[in-house]
Amino acid sequence: MKRFAVIIFIVFSFFCDFTFAQMVPPRKPTSQLKEIGLVGNVRSLRITSHMAVDSFGTIYKGKKADYWRGDVVTNFDREGYKTDALYYDKEGKLNHKVVYRYSNTRKRTARETYGSDGKMSKRSVYLYDQKGNKIAFRGYNSQGAIFEVYAYKNNDKGQEIEEVCVQTEQSTCGKYTHEYDDAGRVSKLCRFVSTRSSKPDNCETYTYDAEGRMVEAILYQGDRLIYKVVFEYDSSGNITTQTKYDRLGLMLDEVAYVYTYDKRGNWIERVEYVDGIARYMVLREVQYH
Repeated sequence: MKRFAVIIFIVFSFFCDFTFAQMVPPRKPTSQLKEIGLVGNVRSLRITSHMAVDSFGTIYKGKKADYWRGDVVTNFDREGYKTDALYYDKEGKLNHKVVYRYSNTRKRTARETYGSDGKMSKRSVYLYDQKGNKIAFRGYNSQGAIFEVYAYKNNDKGQEIEEVCVQTEQSTCGKYTHEYDDAGRVSKLCRFVSTRSSKPDNCETYTYDAEGRMVEAILYQGDRLIYKVVFEYDSSGNITTQTKYDRLGLMLDEVAYVYTYDKRGNWIERVEYVDGIARYMVLREVQYH
């Protein structure tokens, strides 16, 4: 479960042609190291992406990846919670900084964004009921005016079953619904472009192995299967391959990952192979307390 948010992000990238990315609501906050998939007493994490260069079977890092917008450095306290994240531009200059706030019970209460000038540009607030379930998310601009609102519904088990866009600056404002398996893992996610829609525009179903790792994700539109993605893992729980199939079961593409780990067990280099060709190299600089 600790890697679920990471996996969901990968699934979204596969299905981007069929999802309304501009409407994606705030995901479940990943505040702790274990939710991000890091081990040990990590102090900071810097991520950089490069193009991979294959020279007679030896892989080197090339220029920065075509999708790369700048390094991201995330800092953690000694309890493993994110304290802030620094986002840099392609020239290495600070673009903006995000600061995370928590309650006494370590639930995230706010996410504040500051520009390179140190001034706050927006503040997002998380609201909870007496049981500790998230019930609302509100975004405020630098003038203190609300520019986005999401509302959440939870079942008797405290599981989030619906997130509804109430207000947004985006062109669409819909909702998501969630279903869970007996182990409490999300088994189905449906998207509605409009909150007035009675039928979802598309749904994804998820299957897990005995270790709680997602091994299959399927995208449907109505009763029609669009894509299926199958995941494989190494002994550390990191994805080694993700293979996409069309509705007829024909393989469309396969992405394989090869990792290099530090002495603490965190990967610090990941080479991504697309259909057998090395495309990207992601570097992680991990510092410890």
